[in-house]
Amino acid sequence: MDAVAVGLIFMVLSSLYMWFELPQKRLPGAVVLGLGSLVCGLFCVGLRWLF
Repeated sequence: MDAVAVGLIFMVLSSLYMWFELPQKRLPGAVVLGLGSLVCGLFCVGLRWLF
């Protein structure tokens, strides 16, 4: 299980690095990252409201 967690962390960090190295993709990637964080936050708030 620890190896899976390390692999997932590595996958996320390497994909962020690759995204940042592509200048033409920085703005759309930042928009998608921001919207994904917003949706995740709203989901967590909604779960807190339910329970």
